[in-house]
Amino acid sequence: MGRKLVLASALGGGAAFTRDRYSADNGLAGPLAGSASGSFNRAGWLAGGGVEWIFMPNWSVRAEYNYLGFGAITEQPVTTGNLAVTPANVKLNIQTGTVGVNYHF
Repeated sequence: MGRKLVLASALGGGAAFTRDRYSADNGLAGPLAGSASGSFNRAGWLAGGGVEWIFMPNWSVRAEYNYLGFGAITEQPVTTGNLAVTPANVKLNIQTGTVGVNYHF
């Protein structure tokens, strides 16, 4: 049985969603203690592509890359106690890469 080579490249895209959550404290106790926390939803976009190679009749390997862009938002934490914070402009972009080996039934 001869080897078959199938090479496919796909580009895709779509919507992406995430939620930022954080908390911090100033590490002090008593009347000097303070904390800040916040959570924010974000919507963004996704673009990526991948390849897959069948190297045996039922086996293949694959690789995929995705880029997720969420832009920048200004986050204002909620504070308690003796902690002062200023709004933060936070930009979020995520890059992921995956590789895998597949068995096809």
